[in-house]
Parts: sequence; structure tokens; C-alpha cells
Amino acid sequence: MALPASKDIDIEIFNLSTEKITDLLGAFGEVFISGQAYPVIKIKGHPEWDFTIPENPQLSFQEACQRRDFTINSMLMDIITGELIDELGARKDIKHKLIRHTSPGVFKNDPLRAYRACQLAARFDFKLHPDTIKLIQATPLTNLKAERIYEEFCKLLMLSRKPSIGLRYMQETGILERMHPSLFQLIGCQQSPLHHPEGDVLEHTLLVVDQTAQLKDKSHYPLALMFAALLHDTGKPQSTRITGEKVTAYGHDVCGATVAAEFMRRITSNARLIASVTTLIREHMRPVLLYKERERVSDKALRKLI
Repeated sequence: MALPASKDIDIEIFNLSTEKITDLLGAFGEVFISGQAYPVIKIKGHPEWDFTIPENPQLSFQEACQRRDFTINSMLMDIITGELIDELGARKDIKHKLIRHTSPGVFKNDPLRAYRACQLAARFDFKLHPDTIKLIQATPLTNLKAERIYEEFCKLLMLSRKPSIGLRYMQETGILERMHPSLFQLIGCQQSPLHHPEGDVLEHTLLVVDQTAQLKDKSHYPLALMFAALLHDTGKPQSTRITGEKVTAYGHDVCGATVAAEFMRRITSNARLIASVTTLIREHMRPVLLYKERERVSDKALRKLI
């Protein structure tokens, strides 16, 4: 896989107690423990170093691999011998571009892994194993911190060439229906066949997100642009009207800005990001309207857009 080298290196330590690990790390600086639910050992002056406290230092290699989320993340290398340890078939799954859970309890232990599975599929253009899909569908997505969901959305939107892959899996696994109704409601929301031959609003949104992913690096605020692409038509379910064969969604831009603001506030407190996303959505129809009125557009109207 032609991917940039990761700066994140996980080192698994076997047969050493927490006390012994702490003593050894003391040679590099003052050691302290941070966190309660998932305590980690940290060294003052080295914020980039985290040492997760082992639940059981006597774990076997296979047991350690099964504690990971997906098989593609479960390979180990013995740093002394250089031997690759692949207890769960990671190399085979990588070859077949497949994301598969390591154990039946993987999502119960941390439901956020459901989001992670979808964003990894999009980032690497992989497929989710059918059993992994079924397991996510059966997993309650409760007690998830908003900022963790936000981080997964950021990775999905910013690190994927085709975020639609992950979003489709979020639809298939029930994540959208259970956690993000403003996106789920786009499914089946009709559009004018003349202007949108691609289908419903979700299909349109997926196309827009993928196209925007190819352009985002030209933006001075790519994260806002990507969230705006994802949420730009979330006002259509409320504003769509069907009269005979005519389908309209007047005011969906203004309505969508309100829906998007609510979506964003549920996952982040970043006021600048929320303001930028809602502004982009509220104004996203203006260039089209100005073009339609191009013979009569004033300089003032153009300056207002800019």
C-alpha cells in the first residue's frame, strides 16, 4: 500500500509489571500517570509519548493481537529478532483489502470502533467483512463522547479520497439511523430528476463529498469545506415539496444552515468551525442564483458573495 509512513508507533511490552515499566522510564524524565478509565504513563517533557498500562503483563502474543480492533492493526514485529507475528491473518486481509474485527467483543469494549471501521474503509478503499457489518448492526452505540465521534468524522472527511465509502457503510451498519438522523433523513428524499438525475439527496451528497475531497486542499479552511459538503442539503427533508411531477426545495439553504449548526454542536464546540460551516451552507445557492441573474447582477451583490 503506497501510504506515508506513520509517526505513530505502538510498542507492546510483555512480562513486565507497571511498576517495573515506570522504573525503567524514569531514566528519561519525571514519570506520572494520566487518565482514569484508560490510564497511561507519561513522561514530563515528552507529550508525544504515551504508555498504556498493561491490563495483564502475562498476555500471549495471540491474546495481545485479539485486544486490537481490526486484524489489519494486529500484526506485531519482534524488535529483537525482526520476526513478523501475524496470529489473526492480517496480511491476508490486507491483501484482500478487508477490514475484519479481531474478536466478538471488539465493539462492545469500545463502540467508537464502529465509526473507526467505516472511516478506515474510506481511507484505504477497503471493504468491511460481512460479519463485521453484522456485529456493528447489533452493537449499541451508547456512552460515546462527542469529541471522539468528531475525531472520526474529521479523519473520514480529511484523510479519504472517497469519503462516500465510509458514509455508505455508516448507512448500512445503522450508524446514521441511530446516531445522525439529519443525515439518515436524506435517504429517499426526492429531488428534481431534471437537476438531479443521480437520485435522492443522500446520493447527491455522497457525490458532492467525493468531489469536494479532491478540491479541499485549495481551500483556506478545508475542514469547514468538507463538513459543509456533507451537510449542505440537510435542509431538504424539511423544505421539499412535491406538486405533481414538480419537486422543489425552496429555502433549503437557510433551513440547512440551522440543521447543520445543530449537527455540529452535538460533536464539537469549535465556534469558528461551526460558523464557517453554517455560512457556507446558508450561501451555497447564491452563486447559482447570481448566475441565473447574471445580466442584472450588481457589483454590490458580487462583493457580498465574496
